[in-house]
Amino acid sequence: FQKAEAYYENALRNMPRNETVQSELAKLYVKLHHHEKAIKLLTMTYCNPNEETLGNILRLVLLSEVYEASGQRDMFKTTLIEAKRLSTRLLRQARPIDSEQNNDKKRVTSAICT
Repeated sequence: FQKAEAYYENALRNMPRNETVQSELAKLYVKLHHHEKAIKLLTMTYCNPNEETLGNILRLVLLSEVYEASGQRDMFKTTLIEAKRLSTRLLRQARPIDSEQNNDKKRVTSAICT
């Protein structure tokens, strides 16, 4: 796991805005029980709390999972509620014309709400 951690940390230095690298590194930190590192990474990359992007919503869901794994139940609930709020706002903005993108947004919202 140490090699994987070094690999992802190096990849993140080279591609700091890559959401896949951020998510994978955060998941690895959770597996290694480095919850504080995962929280720091995810909160640093979650820039604008009012920006209803799929990336922000997924980041919040992952962050809530980290809080749950670390035993921080209050932060888990708060973060999950925020993810649900943003996903609801995103769905309201979705245009019926682009049904495939709208379906993706609905799947994310349904995953958050279950």
